[in-house]
Amino acid sequence: MEIINGTIPVFAQWNYRILCHPVSRDIPLNRFRVVDEFHTRLPSRRKYEEQASTRSARFQLNPKDSDKWTEGVNNPRFMLLDEIMSEIPGKDNYQGHLTDEAFELPAITIDPKKSGKLNAAYYHRWFKVMEKDAMGQSVRHRGYADENLFMAMTTQPKVAGMKLTTCKGPKKNPRCKSVSQKFSYAIPLEIIFMTPLNRWNPFDLEYKGPDKEAYGKTVFEGGRNGGNTPDKAYNGTNSRKYYQTPSAFFSGLEVSTDAADTTRNSVGVLDKKGAVRITRASGTRIFFPLISEVGVLRQRYPIMPVHGEGSPVWKELEATKDLLMKSKTYGYIYREPLGGSGVLPTEPPERPITLKMEDATRTPPGAHSHEITLTPDEVKLAKGKRQSFKKMTTTGAGHQHTITVVWRKGHWMIQHCDDTDTGKYKCRDRHGKYLNENINV
Repeated sequence: MEIINGTIPVFAQWNYRILCHPVSRDIPLNRFRVVDEFHTRLPSRRKYEEQASTRSARFQLNPKDSDKWTEGVNNPRFMLLDEIMSEIPGKDNYQGHLTDEAFELPAITIDPKKSGKLNAAYYHRWFKVMEKDAMGQSVRHRGYADENLFMAMTTQPKVAGMKLTTCKGPKKNPRCKSVSQKFSYAIPLEIIFMTPLNRWNPFDLEYKGPDKEAYGKTVFEGGRNGGNTPDKAYNGTNSRKYYQTPSAFFSGLEVSTDAADTTRNSVGVLDKKGAVRITRASGTRIFFPLISEVGVLRQRYPIMPVHGEGSPVWKELEATKDLLMKSKTYGYIYREPLGGSGVLPTEPPERPITLKMEDATRTPPGAHSHEITLTPDEVKLAKGKRQSFKKMTTTGAGHQHTITVVWRKGHWMIQHCDDTDTGKYKCRDRHGKYLNENINV
């Protein structure tokens, strides 16, 4: 981690743990989309539509909190996953409140529902800073090229930190400041939908606690194995033998089990009066057994990333998969028509447009520009329904702007820029109010 006196190395050890957090909001199922992975579909000869009904399915979470999925490049912004992860604290736990003041540039939240300094004690991946004497803001990413890494500051004494000393002024008499920070890291693994079945106990079966403790062991003492007779039925439940849902609640067997599963279809459990009750497991599953008039429900949605996602090779591979699997949609990409009874070239779809701001007129920072991108749907809404859109620009002269874009009188215009509009000029560095389409993108 560092070198003391130039000779003594300080070592740190990576530790990991899997934690759960109750999400405060509902996540509609249409926010999930199955990742099309050939290596799981081909051996089993499954169609894409069938993949979601298997244990091996992996899911994507819609970046936007929207019923509709959109394809294309998205500007850095606060996404649905950012909203979920921002509820989860780091090692300082739920009472934690820390601000990142490094280099005298306080980290500011980019959550559109909040303002002010970021509470860096909770997991996040994006933040913005207001550069001193700059004309806008700069959005920064904690994980650099890793889109899936979230970080949270901590004061936990057992966590190894990093130190940095910066000096200003003359070499003979510099003014130096040291910055010391500690972080923990998080990667989202899965989203689990909890149900009342975890606690529903209509037979009033006694729960005897951890299975390693003396009272918990009485559940299976004397050769009890969950049989349907009084001498073989489990004597209550414990942390390992947690069967309290009536078997009659389900009308089917356990779904998609494999050798790693320890859940049994049904077992006998003694109630407090000594009667045998036939029950099913009440813990968390991937799939619930068939429920009459409801069907089979999925409870766990894995969203963990795969190592390599986001790299140039991975992007090229995913683009090639789209060409193969959606050859009609992307027929215009092919250099020559596919042979035989293959796909005929198609017209290119409607494309997003890139709008460029007029050069800034204030010095410093001097002449520079920024760009934004609008999707085809946003263009239609802006021109047809006069709808406005709030966008974050690209970086220029070391900063960015948050602008509100509208279509008025046949022109793209900036309605608002940050909080510094001045007549015909917009933003603190005085950009013009008009946006021009960049046809060279």
